[in-house]
Amino acid sequence: MKIKEIYPDVITEDTSYEYKAVLNPDNPIKWAKTLIGYANDKGGTLFIGVSNDGEAFGIDLEEVDKTKLLISRINDRHIFPHIKISYMMRSVDSNAEHFVLAVKVAPADSVIRYREGDYNETVFIKGDGNATPATPEEIISLSKRKYGVDNETSEVAYTDNQWSVYLNLCKEYRQDKSAPTIKTSFQEGKVCREKKEHSHQKSKKSGTKITSVSITEGL
Repeated sequence: MKIKEIYPDVITEDTSYEYKAVLNPDNPIKWAKTLIGYANDKGGTLFIGVSNDGEAFGIDLEEVDKTKLLISRINDRHIFPHIKISYMMRSVDSNAEHFVLAVKVAPADSVIRYREGDYNETVFIKGDGNATPATPEEIISLSKRKYGVDNETSEVAYTDNQWSVYLNLCKEYRQDKSAPTIKTSFQEGKVCREKKEHSHQKSKKSGTKITSVSITEGL
């Protein structure tokens, strides 16, 4: 039985769908990166019990339970922040003994990483049928979409909270884990002061007002 017979909208693997025969508990990053890639994008579904060519042979109920527990354990221990997952089962035989397990991942509000140890974290993004580690440029672009931080210079006034988000991203993804000061950001051309008379009085009380942020050359 082909998967499209039980999931008519699913024809082949793409950025929204991927097939796995089973999930290997000894090397979870091989399949967890797909879940992370979905969460970092628009969401997606991983189908368990399906071959690479779309043949839906299914897994039994015991294996379904083991798979759910495995995913939950990896989500708790290695995926940060934790992703939101829902499940659906559809039978592949008349006796309802084997099922295709659909693992649906919701899009996340923040950048999701796979953590191994205390200091080794990897951001994955979903491609057409695979998930790959994100480059620094892709992480910046992803952060822009998730946090609303511009990837180009603009005349939009940023709030203290949005500026704090940018600083936190710097500390998280820079190799030296440092955050730029306002002074160095001005010198590098990443931010500029607002040139309006009414801001002069405000700056005496609350410091320099950040009106534009540019992270086009990295964090």
